[in-house]
Amino acid sequence: MVGALVLYRHNGKRELLSFDVVQFFYAFIISPLLFVWAKSFLFFLLTSELRLPLSTRQLFLIDSLFSVGFLYIFAFAVIHSLTKSFNLKKSRDPLIDLFEHSEYLHLWLSHLVIYIGGMVVITFLALTNIFFPIDVPVAKPVFYGINLAGVLAGAGAYAGVMLSDPEQGHFMLIMKTVAGLLSTVFIAVYFVLRPSFSAEYGLFWFSMMTFLTGSVLALFTERSGRTQSLLDKFKHRRWEFKLTTLLE
Repeated sequence: MVGALVLYRHNGKRELLSFDVVQFFYAFIISPLLFVWAKSFLFFLLTSELRLPLSTRQLFLIDSLFSVGFLYIFAFAVIHSLTKSFNLKKSRDPLIDLFEHSEYLHLWLSHLVIYIGGMVVITFLALTNIFFPIDVPVAKPVFYGINLAGVLAGAGAYAGVMLSDPEQGHFMLIMKTVAGLLSTVFIAVYFVLRPSFSAEYGLFWFSMMTFLTGSVLALFTERSGRTQSLLDKFKHRRWEFKLTTLLE
């Protein structure tokens, strides 16, 4: 409580990732911590204090309902923090271009967080598959189809990233660097742990094909004018909007 009051003294004075710093802490630090604390407290009550005869399935259902409800609240808390940041900017400078400001969050920041977060989650699940093989009988043609789907997913993901490029803030450099590093992780894991090319490690191979395909396409289409021209035809016209002022 004291920390919140001290932090509120900086309301409207500083920014972090184009959020007012107070609103950023409320949305991305205090709210997630509150979510973890509330879930832990609920689990403690149900399993230790109340001593209710709940099965694992019932606990899972209660936890899921609580999590979904809290996530809805969290989503609106983020909306509030964002619009509050807009309001503070407007009060300081009535002539500020709020659309330009929102496009920074939309085109650059949100895409980076979503794409990089997705890649990290996929990598984590794939590496988990190395230590916990999937014991499901799958025919060879189906397994090969899974790997082909990985190649197609990699091509689709690369095209999606290219189409999302705001051409500012080293967006593509960051994306290619992260994808290249994670591809290197997959290759290193393969040579160190030697997982067999089988359905037991299907998630690992699917993810590896996805990352390698995206990385290879990034290398070979970097200077291809024809590829760039083709992708530009599908770009949203607002993606050409320049955000130099915000990213400098």
